[in-house]
Amino acid sequence: MISVALDAMGGDNAPEEIVRGAIKAAKTGQFKIALVGDPNILEGLLSKEQATGLPIQVVASEGVIFEGESPIESLKSKPRASVSVCIGLLRHKKVDGVITMGSTGGAMASSVFQLGLIDGVERPAIGGEIIGFSPRTMLLDLGSNVDCRPAHMLNFAVMGSVFANARWSIGNPTVGILSIGAESGKGNKLVKETIAKFEEFSQINFIGNVEPNELLNTPANVVVCDGFVGNVILKLTEGLGIAVCDYIQDHYSSMVDEKTLSMIKEDVFQRTNVVETFGGGPILGVKGLVVVGHGKAQASAVANAFGTVKWMVESKYTDKLETELAKVSK
Repeated sequence: MISVALDAMGGDNAPEEIVRGAIKAAKTGQFKIALVGDPNILEGLLSKEQATGLPIQVVASEGVIFEGESPIESLKSKPRASVSVCIGLLRHKKVDGVITMGSTGGAMASSVFQLGLIDGVERPAIGGEIIGFSPRTMLLDLGSNVDCRPAHMLNFAVMGSVFANARWSIGNPTVGILSIGAESGKGNKLVKETIAKFEEFSQINFIGNVEPNELLNTPANVVVCDGFVGNVILKLTEGLGIAVCDYIQDHYSSMVDEKTLSMIKEDVFQRTNVVETFGGGPILGVKGLVVVGHGKAQASAVANAFGTVKWMVESKYTDKLETELAKVSK
């Protein structure tokens, strides 16, 4: 079984939905779970959910790093915070991976501090599939680096290429850079300088600019952007999906039977909110497997995050990434 440390205290719906997600994952028989948080609360919830006999062990922590708090200051003032304890278990090889629905900054800072960066990485990034209409395309960075340099973008391209190879068994993944036009001369200073850097680096299969309207049907397996742009795209996609579902409900409920309407809405939602489907995105570039999910995650998304950990462990993603990044630093 794959061993996973789950931050039970992080996220808007913690700890109840986190515990329910852990139980759902444990029932598959594929995971052994270290449920990290307040033992009194967690043991009470496990008892309430009749989860005795499942491969779930409660691990004590003290405090939570909340969204909006300074990650660095919080790590100092809350050394036993739930996410830090989770990543400590990974650092000491007690688990294969970590899942948190809590503070992205807290998870990122703790990962860098405790696990360290893979050689050749200047900044870690969060990436993954975000649009179900393009199921073999991943976008990064999704929000952890709002100000970037071309060297960071090259790191992202390499990390994304390894992701695409491991995730979809694509031998030579195509890489594009998100811009305002398809022509190579279009874009801001960062985009133009990054294009020049990509064209100099033969180890990535760079195919040029990708316009935002092409994200729904792009030939690029990896689309690179800075974290500010990536997070805007991610949240716009999520919001659009919810708005379309509401529109369908309001305008077609009298024309279509309830079962069919529900199926259509679910399909639209899954194609526009794939973070829910996969549970979260991995922090790419650190020496360990840490998956960060949405703060509003329900039990189903928490359980789905275990699937992301599973394929990344089985594909030996981190080992492959170390090999490819060694080529960048030469």
